[in-house]
Amino acid sequence: MVSSVARRFYNWLPWLIGALGTLVTVGLVRQLPAAWSRAAIDIWSVGLVLTFLLARTLWLAQEARAGAVARESAEEQFRYFMDNSDELIEITSAAGELLYVNHAWLRTFGYGAAEWATEGSDTMVVAEYAAQYREMRARLLAGGEPSVFEGVFKTRQGRRVVLSVRGACRMEGGSPVAIRTILRDVTAQRSAEEARARLVGTLDATTDFVSVADVRGRAEYINRAGRRLIGIADTEPVSNIELNGIHTAESRQYALDVIIPSATRDGVWQGETTVLTGEGREIPVSQVVVAHESARGGVWFLSTIMRDISAQKQREKELVVLNATASAIADAADLDGAYQVAVRQLCEVTAWPYGEVWNVRPDGNALARSAVWHTGEPHLQHFAESSAKFEFSRGEGVPGRVWTKARPAWVRDIGTEGDCARAPAAVAVGLRGAVAVPVMAGDELVAVLSFNMSSLSDEDAYRVRLVAVVASQLGTHMLRKRAEAAVRESEERFRRLSDASTDGIAVSRAGRFLEVNQAWCNLFGYTEAELMGGLKATDLVIPDDRERVARSIADNRLSAYRATGLRKDGTTFDVDITGTAIMHKGSPARVTVIRDITHWRRLDRLKNEFVSTVSHELRTPLTSIRGSLGLLEGGAVGVLSPQGLDLVRIARGNSERLIRLINDMLDLDKIEAGKLELRPTTLMPADVMRSAMDGIRPMAEQFKMRLVEHVVAHRTFPGDRDRVVQVLTNLISNAIKFSPEGSTVEVSAIEIGTLPAAISGAGNGGSPAPSVVRFAVDNPGPGIAAADVGRLFGRFQQLDASDTRRRGGTGLGLAISKAIVEQHGGTIGVSSQPNVKTTFWFELPTASPTRIPRRSSGGARLVSPTVSGAIGTR
Repeated sequence: MVSSVARRFYNWLPWLIGALGTLVTVGLVRQLPAAWSRAAIDIWSVGLVLTFLLARTLWLAQEARAGAVARESAEEQFRYFMDNSDELIEITSAAGELLYVNHAWLRTFGYGAAEWATEGSDTMVVAEYAAQYREMRARLLAGGEPSVFEGVFKTRQGRRVVLSVRGACRMEGGSPVAIRTILRDVTAQRSAEEARARLVGTLDATTDFVSVADVRGRAEYINRAGRRLIGIADTEPVSNIELNGIHTAESRQYALDVIIPSATRDGVWQGETTVLTGEGREIPVSQVVVAHESARGGVWFLSTIMRDISAQKQREKELVVLNATASAIADAADLDGAYQVAVRQLCEVTAWPYGEVWNVRPDGNALARSAVWHTGEPHLQHFAESSAKFEFSRGEGVPGRVWTKARPAWVRDIGTEGDCARAPAAVAVGLRGAVAVPVMAGDELVAVLSFNMSSLSDEDAYRVRLVAVVASQLGTHMLRKRAEAAVRESEERFRRLSDASTDGIAVSRAGRFLEVNQAWCNLFGYTEAELMGGLKATDLVIPDDRERVARSIADNRLSAYRATGLRKDGTTFDVDITGTAIMHKGSPARVTVIRDITHWRRLDRLKNEFVSTVSHELRTPLTSIRGSLGLLEGGAVGVLSPQGLDLVRIARGNSERLIRLINDMLDLDKIEAGKLELRPTTLMPADVMRSAMDGIRPMAEQFKMRLVEHVVAHRTFPGDRDRVVQVLTNLISNAIKFSPEGSTVEVSAIEIGTLPAAISGAGNGGSPAPSVVRFAVDNPGPGIAAADVGRLFGRFQQLDASDTRRRGGTGLGLAISKAIVEQHGGTIGVSSQPNVKTTFWFELPTASPTRIPRRSSGGARLVSPTVSGAIGTR
C-alpha cells in the first residue's frame, strides 16, 4: 500500500513543481513594477527557465524510476509463471548451452537446482528418437517455423517418459540467439491411449457381445462380435442404436423392470436373456450388466457383455434326452423294447412326426421294421400300417443307403431322391424329408434308425448328431446284451464241461473258491458247500507244499507244478496242478485244474525200476561181448579174413553204442531220482573249454570240421568239472554231426550280467542276481524248425529218425545236458536261423544260486525246457 502511494507521489511531483513555478511567475509578473528594468526581467526569465528545467529533471528521474520498477515487476511475474507451470520449459543457446529451466523440468528429469546446467533435453532423449530431435532443433536454428515433436526421454534415474515438445528460435539480426522449448509430459495420456487401444483390440477379438451405452440405452461402443450379431458393419456408427431394441419384447420388458434397476442398485447384474440377431433369429444369451458411476454421483453409463449359449442350451437339452433315453434303454426288457423307447424319445426331442427302426433280417438279405412311433394323426397311422410288411434291400431308399455305407444319410425330398417303392406313399402324407442313422454293434450294422418329416432344414444338422449318439448307445446296449448272453452261455458250457471232466476244476480269487466241479469235490472228499464256505486252496495240500501254492496264487500267472494233495480224511495223493489267470464276473480270478497222478507215478516208478534193472543186467554181458570182440579184432585167436574182420568191427561198434546208451540211461535215471552226486569245485571257463576241445578234436578231424574257440570270460564259477565238460562236449559233438563237411564250429565262453530271476531268487525278496558264464556253440547247417522245439530236450528225441540219417546218436544227450545244467542252477537253450546258423547255449551262475529249481521227483518226465532267443529245434 505504501509503495503504491509513493509511486503515485513521484509520478505527480514534477507536475506539481512545474505548476507551482508557473503560478509564482505569473504572480511576480503582476506584482512587478511597470518600470522594471530589462535586467530584472532577464533575471526573472532565467528563474522561470531554471524552474522548468528542475521540473523536467525531476519528471525524467521519476520516469526512469517507474520504468525500472515496471521491468522488475514483469520479470518477477514471468519467472513466477514459468516456475509454477506444469509444462517443462528450457532455454538453450544456439550452441546448445542450457540457459534456463523451470521447476517442472527439474522435477521431471530428477535434477537439483545446482545440477541442471550441464544437461539438456537433447542429451536425455533416447537413442531411437535422438535423430528426429536433432533434426527439429536444426530446422529451428535455420529459421524454420516452430514445430512439435513427440518422443521418449530418460530421466536421471532411468525412468522413461513421453514428452510432447514445442520449440521456437529467437533471432536477432537474422542469426539465431536462443531456442525456447516447452515440453509437456504425456506419459500417462499415451499409456491410457495404449491401454484403451489394447482393450478395444481385445474386445474386438473376443467372440462375446460387448457394448457400452448411456443410461437411456443408447450405444456408445459395440465390439466387432456384437456388430456381427446384430447385423451392422464394422465402420457403421452406433450412436443411433438403442440396445434395448436388440432384445425380444419379453426380454426388453425384463430389462426395464429388473436388469437396469438391479445393476443401478447393486452395481452389477448377471443372468440369461434372449436377443434378436440381424436375421431376426432368437438366441439365448448369458448376460452381465455393469453400472458405472460418475464422479459427480449417479450412473454415468452401462456396459454389457453377452455370450451366445445356444449350443450350451442345446447340449443341455440333448443331455436330458440322452440320459432319459439311456436309462430307458437300460431298463428295457429286450432289444425291441429299447428300440421303441429310443425312437419315441428322439421324435419328441427333434419334433419329427414319424420314426422307425429297421433290423437286419436273420438271413442278411433285407431290412425289416421292428419298431415305429408317430404323433397319432390318422394319415400317419395309415402310413405306418401300410409300411408294416415293407422291406428295404441294400442301397434301396435312405435306410438301404445307410445299410450299404454304414454312415448317416438324409434327403430333402424323397419324391425325387427317395429311390424306393414307398416314396410315393410318404409324399402323399406330407413326409418329404428323411433321415437315417446306422446302429453299429462293433463293426457290424444291426439296425437303422429312420425318421420322416415334412421338410428337412439346415437346423436339423444337430438333430442328426443327436440321433447318431442314441444309435451308438443302442449299439453299445446290443453289445452288452450279446456279451451277457455269451457269458451266460460260456458259464453254462463251462459248467457242463467241468462236470463231465474227471480232472478237478476250480475258480478262485485270492485263494478262496468261487466255483468247483464235482470231480474236485470227489478228489478231496469235500462237498461244494464246504469248499466254498471258507476253505482255502492252501488247505488242500500238505504243509510242505503250502508256501509254493500260496506263491503261485499270489503271482496269478500261468504255472504248472506237482504237489501232494490232502483229502478231508487226512490221506494224501500226488497231483499235477495247472493254474492261470482269468476274468470272472468282471474281476480277476484264477482257474486251476488238478489231476490225480498217484497211479501214473507208481507206473512211472515201476517203469524206471525196470529200465534200471535191465540196464544193469545188460551192461555186464555187453561189456564181456565188447571185450571178446576186441580180442578177436586184435588177432588173439588168429588172423581173421577181411570179411570176418569187418563183421567183428561192426559188432564191436554196436556193442559200444549199446553200452553208451545204457550209461546215458543210468545217468538220467540217477538225475531224476536225485541220486546224481555233484562234486562242485571252482572252475575257470578257459579250463573247461580246453578240456572239452581236446576231447572232441579227434571227432572233428574225422568229420573234417574246423573248431574255433573264443574265451572272454575270466571269472571263476562253481561246478562239477566232469559234468560241465560233459555238457559242453555233448553240444560240440551235436554241432559236428549236423554241420556240413568242411565247415567251422565256433565255441565261446562269455560273462553276462544277470541270472534269470526265477533261478536267482531276484524279484522274490532275494538278493540281486549274480552274473553268469555263458557257453555257446555256433554251427552252420539246416537249422531247427520251430515245431520241433517242444521235444528237443526230451528223452530219445532224434529230429532225424530216418534210417538214412548221416550221424547216429541215442537221443538222450540233450535231456542229460539239460538235467545237469539245471542241477547246477543254470539254464540251457537254443536259437536257430534255418539254413544259416544254430546256437546251443547254457548259462551257469558265477556264485552259488540261492535257490535250485525243484527237480522232478522220480519218473521219466522232465520239466519243460526254458529256451530263449529265436527258438529252433533239432
